[in-house]
Amino acid sequence: MENLIKKNHMMWAVSFFLLMFAVFIYMRPSISFGPNGSIKPFGVKKRGSTVFPVWFWTAIFAAISRIGVSIMSGHSL
Repeated sequence: MENLIKKNHMMWAVSFFLLMFAVFIYMRPSISFGPNGSIKPFGVKKRGSTVFPVWFWTAIFAAISRIGVSIMSGHSL
């Protein structure tokens, strides 16, 4: 498995990102989505806004998948 990850580390990073993001969209956590399933806007003053919007989670998932695959494959960041 390590050789497969070392040869195609970017493919694995993208695959893990897509998996995490798909699970996130499927779960629709209330911290980022409204009661009707719409995406909450970024903000703190308006009612119905959040400080953890979908774009924030997208960046976190991308970083986690890239760093995780880099650690698993032995590549530098």
